[in-house]
Amino acid sequence: MMRPQWPDGQWFVEFNSPSDLCGYRYDRILAAGQTRYQHYMIIEAPALGRALILDGVLQSASRDEVIYHEALVHPALMAHDNPARVAVLGGGEGATMREVLRHGVVQTVFMVDLDEELVAQCRRHLPEFGGLAWDDPRLRLIHAEARAWLATQPEAVFDVIIMDITDPLEGGPAFFLFTQEMFRLVRAKLRPGGLLSIQAGSAGQAIRLFPHLYRTLQTVFATVIPYTAFIPSFNDQYGFMLAGSETCVWPTPARLRRLQSERGLGPLQWLDPDFAPSLPLLPPYLRRLLAGAGRVLADAQPFQQHQPFDLGFDKSSSPA
Repeated sequence: MMRPQWPDGQWFVEFNSPSDLCGYRYDRILAAGQTRYQHYMIIEAPALGRALILDGVLQSASRDEVIYHEALVHPALMAHDNPARVAVLGGGEGATMREVLRHGVVQTVFMVDLDEELVAQCRRHLPEFGGLAWDDPRLRLIHAEARAWLATQPEAVFDVIIMDITDPLEGGPAFFLFTQEMFRLVRAKLRPGGLLSIQAGSAGQAIRLFPHLYRTLQTVFATVIPYTAFIPSFNDQYGFMLAGSETCVWPTPARLRRLQSERGLGPLQWLDPDFAPSLPLLPPYLRRLLAGAGRVLADAQPFQQHQPFDLGFDKSSSPA
């Protein structure tokens, strides 16, 4: 059998597992280097636009970053009656705090990103991600390790905490940010009725973190709502989780419409009020996986990268 020839050009290749990969041709590298914490590359690619890659993993692409960032930010801020004080942990590209600052009710946003060099590169080469939000007087930009910084904050001081953190790869800057101890710290810093929103990794073919994170959050928060969004540049269904007290509920279409008007948001590009209720409606394979798989992640036993979960489809019931 003839082996297919690799196409011409420069290619970024991301390995989802030892047995599959995804590749994107790029026209040029805008910036690349090694900070104290991670390797970065910012490329310009026909299928992605401008894209940020950290430690060989695609993080954001200008063609569809709005899907990821609207999914991460707005359900939590719309579920909260008065998200005046918000902390964004991570989010170096600036798009997460951009979406937070669209809410007129927000008084202060603390954006805490460890990597000052990376943030500077993103501001220079990905200007459309943060835009004018970088100069918003409500923004407090802090370069510190997120967990250590959070530990120094007073108890019950934030309305919403958003964790836009890279996956917890061993030796990486996020390794101990997805543990039970970290989430207990988050809960202690939230005001009554406060909410956590967090990216949860793949919820599709490359699913690894999602069930572990769900099980871990359930040991800390009374309510955990997993939801998903398809991100074309990730070539995958992606997971998110909203966590809070017993009063935490997914915002209704009527509430979304009302708050869009009251807070001066205007229409969102992706999270339409009529579409939003579908996000937490998980397919049976994910419901089964969350009910039976995963373990509690702790500082003593943090997340370990491994083969993706078997999605558990019953082949015997498929038509011949």
